[in-house]
Amino acid sequence: MIRWKLLMAVPGCALLVGLSACGRVDVRVNTFLSSRLAFPEPGAATIHVFAETHPRNELFESEVVAEIERLLRDRGYAIATDREHRPDYVIACLFGTDGGVTCTGTNAVHEPSYFSTTRYYTSCGDWVTARTYVPGRTRYVPYNYTVFDRRLALYLYKGEVPTTTQLADAPSLLVWQATTESSGRSPDLRRVVPCLLVAAFEYWGEDSGLERREGIKHNDKRVTRLHSADESEEGRP
Repeated sequence: MIRWKLLMAVPGCALLVGLSACGRVDVRVNTFLSSRLAFPEPGAATIHVFAETHPRNELFESEVVAEIERLLRDRGYAIATDREHRPDYVIACLFGTDGGVTCTGTNAVHEPSYFSTTRYYTSCGDWVTARTYVPGRTRYVPYNYTVFDRRLALYLYKGEVPTTTQLADAPSLLVWQATTESSGRSPDLRRVVPCLLVAAFEYWGEDSGLERREGIKHNDKRVTRLHSADESEEGRP
């Protein structure tokens, strides 16, 4: 198996600063494009897709393959659903999450000073209002939570390269590559992978030039369309 060292790198707690807002996945994207090999033209090239995660989960991998195939069909490409079709190109998708990093510490919470007002009844039969100054204070509240690094990489190869073991021997056939990464408190890849795919395909066939940032909401139409991709046979040859 290749590239899992890259995919499973451990994030630091410093990444907490960039955690996504509620309902959104903040994705870091990097893409690279070969200057030597031609990128496939829509309508003229067939593409075969396979996916692999670690530990292996064939049903989940099939879901991801279906999602990638839908993204390709939306861009006008024909899909070779098996290797017997001798595809012009192959996309390998590797994805996974790490075991998480637990972050602990304390947050300083400052409580400002204020005046407390009290009314009381005196022995002389009068009501009196008294104001008391209460000085401010700082409390230290402990926190403890785990952050997971969710990663997905896409490799587009020219020709038939059907297994991950063969990919290591075929760097000269690499046409386009995308790496995506998102840090968050949830290790649920089924919820995050569609967002990573949408972010990667924003730069389909492009060299991003540097690391880009994409904020993808879970209710984004591009994402919700992928959720049902594995249930649809539309467009399959």
